[in-house]
Amino acid sequence: VRVGIHYGLGDIRKDPVSLGYDYYGTVVNTAARVEGVGHGGQVLLTEAAFDALSDNFVSKHEVQVIDMGPQPLRGLDTDVQLRQLLPNKFAGRRFAPLRLDIEHVAIAEVSNSDVSGSDTTDEVLPPDQMAQRIASMPGVKVEPETILQYYNFLNVGFSAAPEKWRKGAIKELGKAWNVEVHHTPNSIMRGLMQ
Repeated sequence: VRVGIHYGLGDIRKDPVSLGYDYYGTVVNTAARVEGVGHGGQVLLTEAAFDALSDNFVSKHEVQVIDMGPQPLRGLDTDVQLRQLLPNKFAGRRFAPLRLDIEHVAIAEVSNSDVSGSDTTDEVLPPDQMAQRIASMPGVKVEPETILQYYNFLNVGFSAAPEKWRKGAIKELGKAWNVEVHHTPNSIMRGLMQ
C-alpha cells in the first residue's frame, strides 16, 4: 500500500445516478498524482498537507520527515514540494526513486558549450531566456514569444503523454526540424540552439 496526501478544498458533487457524493478538482488530482509516484509502504505528502499538521505531529507520532524536494507531477503546471513520512521504527527502510512518469522540463539545462562552443560551467536557463537566445541566432526569423509558445505547447502536450509515445513523437519532430533531440521539449530547444 502506498499513500499520497494533499490538503485543500475539493469540489463535492452529488452523482444523480448513484445518489452518492464524489470529489473533483485539482486537490483530488494532486493527491492521486502524489500517491501514484510512491512505492509500496511509502507515505508521501505535499507541502500543503505537511503545513496543515499540528506543530507536535512529528514528535508525538515518532516519525521521520524526509524532504523529497519539488517534483514534477503529470498533469500539474508546477512542481509540487513533497515530503516522506516514515515511522522511526522503520528508519532504515529505503525506497527506490519516485516513480515519475514524465521528465522534468520546467527548467532547461543548457551548457555554455551548446551555444558558444567553449567548455565553461553549466548554466541553467529558463525557457523564456532560451527562447531569447534562439531568436537572436543568425538566420532565425521568429520572435522569442512565438518560440516560447511552441515550447509551452510541446511541454504541456508531451508532459501528459505516455513515455513511449512521447519519445517517438519528439524524435520525429527532431527529424522534421533537423535537430538532434533526446526525448524532451528542452532537447528540441537545445538542438535548435546548436
